Amino acid sequence: MRHIGHPTPEVRRTTGAQALRDAAVHQATGSALVAVNTVGMAKGIYRFKTHEQANAHAEEALVRAIALNVAARRAAASRK
Repeated sequence: MRHIGHPTPEVRRTTGAQALRDAAVHQATGSALVAVNTVGMAKGIYRFKTHEQANAHAEEALVRAIALNVAARRAAASRK
């Protein structure tokens, strides 16, 4: 068998302590950036006839989440 290019590094199945610390920092940073813990979409099963409808629904949910976060940040800033 002929190999072309560089060999890819082997994927490790265990996570090191530093990687877990980095992931915890990443998670905390993301949590600190959001003022409202929501994705803007209610739980449930959604069925759409087209991909365009599904995309439009996802975009509307994202807009709702962003609007809620902006409103919460403004309300928090006005209380200070």
